[in-house]
Amino acid sequence: MQILIVDDTQSELLELKAILDNMGLKIVAVDSGSKALSCLLFQDFVAVLLDVDMPLMDGFETATLLRKQTRNLHLPIIFIVSEPILDSERIKGYQLGAVDYILTPIIPEILRSKVAVFCDLYRLQKQELVISQNLQDKNTLIEQQNLKLLESNEAIKQLNKNLESRVNDALIKIREKDHLMIHQSRLALMGEMIGNIAHQWRQPLNSLGLVLGNIQDANQHQQLTPEYLAHQISEGQRLIQKMSTTIRDFQDFFRPDKKSEYFQISRCITNSIELINDSFKAHNITITVHLSEELVALGSPNEYSQVLLNLFSNAKEAIFDKHPDHGGCIDVQLRRAGSEACVTISDSGGGICDSALQHLYEPYFTTKIHGGGIGLYMSKMIVENSMSGRISASNGEEGAQISVFTPLPPIGVLL
Repeated sequence: MQILIVDDTQSELLELKAILDNMGLKIVAVDSGSKALSCLLFQDFVAVLLDVDMPLMDGFETATLLRKQTRNLHLPIIFIVSEPILDSERIKGYQLGAVDYILTPIIPEILRSKVAVFCDLYRLQKQELVISQNLQDKNTLIEQQNLKLLESNEAIKQLNKNLESRVNDALIKIREKDHLMIHQSRLALMGEMIGNIAHQWRQPLNSLGLVLGNIQDANQHQQLTPEYLAHQISEGQRLIQKMSTTIRDFQDFFRPDKKSEYFQISRCITNSIELINDSFKAHNITITVHLSEELVALGSPNEYSQVLLNLFSNAKEAIFDKHPDHGGCIDVQLRRAGSEACVTISDSGGGICDSALQHLYEPYFTTKIHGGGIGLYMSKMIVENSMSGRISASNGEEGAQISVFTPLPPIGVLL
């Protein structure tokens, strides 16, 4: 890991290098903003320690140009100032992406503790990249398996033309493939959910790092009172509990539990949205829910939630394909439709062409470039075979509308 120090005064460069010398970092020190920008073009750094008062190009100008480099949009900047600055200048620095200010003379322990926090965050970001690459590899494997399944289907058609005795064998293979397709769909959905967990964990991890830094700073300055420590510990436990809840919800969704029971549909909608909301916000996609009344369904709540997650995922991809820079919106409506409960998910992704609507639930049929064509097929199987329901698709004003109908329970069933 590398850290970049930018200061036009040689003595201050040497002092900063000495403070950070034993942290296991490669220290790159330059004496001007232009040299710093050259280094940042091709190298990755944990953070930048940037002197505000420099000739020719000061710290604020350097930060402005730095942020124009795509690779450095989120690089932490710590400004170094020799005297207290005005609030307007402080706000200007934060608008340019500064995460902190340090006033000289520098207290070595404080600087080291702040840099240590950014080192930890840098390691977590690298771990996220590894996880993302692993997910891409798994998706590639799934696509290869789908191709093999397509080839198998062609072989089955040939066998059916020749011998009636092979029809039963072909039916057995089709059932096995159905189970495999469901398994593949669950794996793909699980991969996307891991990405959602990464979104949901990023903020509490950052906050937890700052809590630890605050405790360390207070201790070093003899300001660590029992009340302050208790408050910080409580905040840390709250953040950890939030992360634990995310993992527990993830486990609940993918628990292999097919026991039929009466469940509240609104709870499945809420739980599904909680798992994906942070990821959707990152793509500027808003989800609005309308519940006309509390309705109940009979089946596996986990499988029903997986159907909803598949529909949300399809809506997200449709919106992203149509509006990659602006996002969009998803509307969820729960209502009574005669003797059925109906959940309708509408998106602003532009809709489905008429020729694709009639083939929408066929296995391997997809309108997406990298789609496997098994998500909606799996959803249809769950709703029809496990819940005696049905799925319908149509186009609304701004995009697709997918409705899931399930029979309402007999009068008198209460949860």
